[in-house]
Amino acid sequence: PPLLWVGALLTVWRWRGSFNGGSDSMTLLILLAVSLALLFPSKPVLQKACLFLIAVQVTLSYFVAGVVKAKERDWRSGRALALLLTQTPYAVPARVQKWVENPRVAFAGAWLILLFELSFPLALLDIRLCWIYLGLGLVFHLMNVWVLGLNRFFWAWLAGYPAVVYLSLSLIW
Repeated sequence: PPLLWVGALLTVWRWRGSFNGGSDSMTLLILLAVSLALLFPSKPVLQKACLFLIAVQVTLSYFVAGVVKAKERDWRSGRALALLLTQTPYAVPARVQKWVENPRVAFAGAWLILLFELSFPLALLDIRLCWIYLGLGLVFHLMNVWVLGLNRFFWAWLAGYPAVVYLSLSLIW
């Protein structure tokens, strides 16, 4: 992982930024945290801190995205989701574009995303909730792969899921 982190960092530096925004940032953060944990095997406190960092970042990434969307009237109405899926440079399947042309479908889809993202911190309160949210996250990211082709988001976030499980188990009273 340390070499992977350096390689990823050099790639970002060479191209003056990331190619895929959030997924590149999440990948760099996870690689850095895992690298630090591996470089200091005799420091269990540091290793736990690295797991906590990854878990908090994954959790905040969903929650903050939900807060930003919830502030926008177009997201709350479903219009933003419809626009994202119909007027986009991504190769969105025609079937999906047809679905979100229906305002009720766009509204329901937008609110499913909002509710998932805004309530994701609940995953940390109970391991059963954690597994439910990680399952929903898996479906969410698979849909992003299918609909938008964002396959790096899938792997970047899933790489952080074990840390979310760890933090959820650690917070049990």
